Amino acid sequence: MLQLFSYRRLAQEKADADEFLKNMRKVCDWHMPDYRPRLRDGEGLGELRWASENKQHRLLGFFMKGCWYAVVGCIHKQQVYDPADAFNTAKRYKRQIESGAVRTVEYDL
Repeated sequence: MLQLFSYRRLAQEKADADEFLKNMRKVCDWHMPDYRPRLRDGEGLGELRWASENKQHRLLGFFMKGCWYAVVGCIHKQQVYDPADAFNTAKRYKRQIESGAVRTVEYDL
């Protein structure tokens, strides 16, 4: 699911994302500004947030059974996501994971 997002990023953006995720793994209590726990109309989705190369990057996901599941990576500015369907895609993937229709794997840093 995250391959397309990874492919489109610059090397510096990938390095910044990996460093951000490594740091977030060490934090027990996620909160703003790094994590927004509930997105409006997100059906339980939250977002990890960081900046890189003058862009606001987001990783949309949710908590389930003590784990955080990242489902879609995107760029977000005001009310606009890039890719444009990122929010709806994230909601669809979340439902698939919750129902057991798809298999998940741990992101290897």
